[in-house]
Amino acid sequence: MFTDLPGDAHPRIFEIGLVLAGAVSAGAYTGGVLDFLFEALDALADNRANDGRGLHEVRLKVITGASAGGMTAAITAAAAKRRFPHIRTDNDAASKGADNPFYNAWVLQIDIRSLLDTADLAATKAAFGKPVLQSLLDCSVLDTIVTTTLGARNNDSADPPDRPWLADRVHLCFTTTNLRGVTYAFPFSGSQGALYSMTRHNDVARFSLHVRGSSTPRPDEIDLSFVPAGTTDSDWSSMGQAALATGAFPVALRARAIKPIAELYAASWFNKQGTATLTSSVKSEFTTEGQLIHLDDDTPSQPDLQYIAIDGGMINNEPLELARIELAGILGHNPQTAQSACRAVIMVDPFPATPDPGTLTGTGNETVWAVMGGMMTAFTNQNRFHPEDIRLALDESVYSRFMISPSGPNAKEGAQAIAGGALHGFSGFLDKSYRHHDFMLGRLNCYNFLKYYFTIPIPEPTDNSTPMPWLFSGEPRTLNEDLPPHLRTGPRHTAVPSSPCSARQRRNPHPRDGPSTHSIPTACAVPSAAGSTRSSTPISRPWPPPRGASAWVWHGLRSFPAA
Repeated sequence: MFTDLPGDAHPRIFEIGLVLAGAVSAGAYTGGVLDFLFEALDALADNRANDGRGLHEVRLKVITGASAGGMTAAITAAAAKRRFPHIRTDNDAASKGADNPFYNAWVLQIDIRSLLDTADLAATKAAFGKPVLQSLLDCSVLDTIVTTTLGARNNDSADPPDRPWLADRVHLCFTTTNLRGVTYAFPFSGSQGALYSMTRHNDVARFSLHVRGSSTPRPDEIDLSFVPAGTTDSDWSSMGQAALATGAFPVALRARAIKPIAELYAASWFNKQGTATLTSSVKSEFTTEGQLIHLDDDTPSQPDLQYIAIDGGMINNEPLELARIELAGILGHNPQTAQSACRAVIMVDPFPATPDPGTLTGTGNETVWAVMGGMMTAFTNQNRFHPEDIRLALDESVYSRFMISPSGPNAKEGAQAIAGGALHGFSGFLDKSYRHHDFMLGRLNCYNFLKYYFTIPIPEPTDNSTPMPWLFSGEPRTLNEDLPPHLRTGPRHTAVPSSPCSARQRRNPHPRDGPSTHSIPTACAVPSAAGSTRSSTPISRPWPPPRGASAWVWHGLRSFPAA
């Protein structure tokens, strides 16, 4: 089904998968990254069309997202066929912000004022006869954002942009935490009717964005089309609901109902050896292809597959594996060397932090509340424990995984570089200036990533003995000068954001000791001269509830209108 290399035909195509990690209010940062990525890839496509330089092309094939990252993935899908202005300066934000889908959703529409409203209580009272508290914050504004964002997807249907850098079908995967769960059972020999039962709560909602061509989606995907005859509003509404579900931060934001298609579970796989037959009511059978086991459901054990979902980041906050599988296939892999690289996963993570060690060291005076808190921390950290992903990210010889994370002035990195990182990521909702800062920082960091890090080394022009990497085979050895217009000069296409914070906040926005010495390497698919070294983006230490949070809250409350 998939091969390690896509072949020798020209143009060579470098496939990209985006992994948008959870971010809470720092989704504004991810939105800024996507805004500049749209702008840069549009410019690259125009450059290719106008002067014909270069034989390689870029294709965005898959976007996976968790929490705020999933919500940004939905905005990306709705923006695929839209023309919209990009937010390069503060003046652009003031005059064009409402027309930019990323800026409008993450900076203008969401705010603490609307989240503290009571429209949700009024709605439940009208529906059930009494108010029902479904979350601490009013999520009505989130419903409005989804409606307006998805409703604008056909704004340019008369003359839509082609965007050749989008694959004919872009796969979308939203992680969710399924509170109902999907049950399975295995028989064991040695006891009559003995079963080993288990329940899976790590779920995913899959969609296929039909950009062009006549291909059809897989059975486990819901089809999304821009052609009125090829889709229904319910398909896009299902995606909007999945985006809200993956972003449903527990307790703070309302859980959402998801009704998946039955084929989603029929297409599930477990990467193990051997065969097994289930004796539960599912009457399912595993069939083996190599090391791949498919689960085929004849009669689902849960005919009504609907479930209540909360934040996908509770279990899978960085769905790297989902993106890798969509790029390389279930049994495939992405070539990792510079010579063979043809696909890459790029993770956008506003909070690339390593958790602090637990504080429960067995002193004997731990309270029941401390143990309960430690239990939840252990649950979350274990679900996010992916040592193989970390190993690949730290290996500078791997050209199939990259990362974009906040990098600000004064060597501030990670959560310390953004304004929305305090209060466990909720501080950005307190004031628009925080979200604007993070959006502009996302644009700037994406610019730097594409120009300096997302590179593949090529031989020196005078080195005729070393072959060109697969991606650049047949292209001139002076290719390192071949950059799209946005990357040839200084960052005039995006402004360095000014800090919206006080001097005290800038000195210590997240009270801690400073950045860690660990680093995540970054790099990319425009060429670099041989011998260049790949830089590293330091990852900051994690952000606990900041002891100086009062300064952040006060800054936001000062802008509230008088009662």
